[in-house]
Amino acid sequence: YNLASVQSRLNQWDDAALNYRRSAMLAPEHAPSHYNLARCYHYLGQISESQASLERACQLNPDLDNPPAWQ
Repeated sequence: YNLASVQSRLNQWDDAALNYRRSAMLAPEHAPSHYNLARCYHYLGQISESQASLERACQLNPDLDNPPAWQ
């Protein structure tokens, strides 16, 4: 998760997505992994994958029902 966070800050979306996927597989109840994976997919133009990851994050953490818009 930490490596993916650094990669996303560096706009290395492919690498970050790979590591957020790994994080989500290792800790499937970790909402931030799913949320940040959704962000990566969004920036990679993978909209359906982004939506699925965001929906999972919102299931795990209802406070994410209205996440901020990504720029």
